[in-house]
Amino acid sequence: MSRRGIQIPVIFLAFSNDIGSGGEGYLRELKNERVAIVKALRNAEVKGLCEVVVEPDATVDDIFRVFNERRYRNRIAVFHYAGHASGKGLHLPTISNDNALAHIKGLAQLFSTQNNLQLVFLNGCSTQAQVEQVKAAGVANVLATQKAIDDATARKFAQTFYQNIGQNDSINNAFTKAEALLLTTQGNNGLFRNLHFEPSDSDVHTDTHPWVLQADSGDWKLGKSGVVYGEHKAIKVFTAYEQADEQYRRKLRNHLTVLRRQKLLLEASMESISAGSDSWDAIEKAMDNAMIIILMISDEFMANDDCYEIITMAMDRHNEKTAIVVPLMISPVLTDGEEFTRLQSLPRNGKPISKWRDADEAFMQVAKEIRAVIQDISNPATDNFWD
Repeated sequence: MSRRGIQIPVIFLAFSNDIGSGGEGYLRELKNERVAIVKALRNAEVKGLCEVVVEPDATVDDIFRVFNERRYRNRIAVFHYAGHASGKGLHLPTISNDNALAHIKGLAQLFSTQNNLQLVFLNGCSTQAQVEQVKAAGVANVLATQKAIDDATARKFAQTFYQNIGQNDSINNAFTKAEALLLTTQGNNGLFRNLHFEPSDSDVHTDTHPWVLQADSGDWKLGKSGVVYGEHKAIKVFTAYEQADEQYRRKLRNHLTVLRRQKLLLEASMESISAGSDSWDAIEKAMDNAMIIILMISDEFMANDDCYEIITMAMDRHNEKTAIVVPLMISPVLTDGEEFTRLQSLPRNGKPISKWRDADEAFMQVAKEIRAVIQDISNPATDNFWD
């Protein structure tokens, strides 16, 4: 996305957990790290200083796909990886749910094709041995670890670092402040993270700080690439609906056309849900990247167990304050006691759209309300729309 020919930098967040091996190497704080970073960068994204792209269970194919997508090409300014790693590369999931080594030599070659990549942050255990090859690929700033790290400590450091980046601080200052917080609260206690893929030859002295920044241009900050344009950045919207309600989904899309053309929103929707299919991965990724999640509530939607799981996932995002959930009432159905009922539903008069004499009038009101939600999100002084 760009304004007046100026490209908004992308912060690409890739996460990889151990979903095989009986959970021996499962990183319990990894999801919390993902949520914390997205939340830390939210205001910067709304202001148009950056665009955040999230891959919650990144594979090699996912990483290459994002780097190669036309809309992100040469816009990725920060690549953040969190999960299993070693001095030789990143441990990424495969189709069989095992973790396999993604060699740093190949990844560095991918990085070398990116004209504006400013920072690679390798937030896995003992990644310092990867730094030389990443730097040789032309990446000016690399942040890595020189030993195994405690899971919660890794999350806290990354969260603090990106809170400062999101406030338009430089890489150097963001690193210094994150390091200072850990030294203040935990000191040099040599905390470790027990990883399933921990290399046996990576142990170093425990009296050194876990993270090392090698920066050739550490004064870089988001404001040097992104600017505040005086207009709303397009807000990513995800719509969940049951296939039986397709006619209403088409109506909603039609009535949101003006918002799309005015670049107020970017829209994704789930075309269908089937438990255990690849669609779940696509749904999770779309929801992780959305700021607004619309739930088209109907009797069909509530009767579908998979759709009900979507409600749970959406409310998790809402409660984490990383997305706003908007229930859109399509047909009459009993919802008493459901968590989403505490939220403001649309249409505001509580009358399901299927009961309106003129559905277009109902959807026009809904589109106006969604525009208002976007305006609330885009107003940094507004922070109470989750409730």
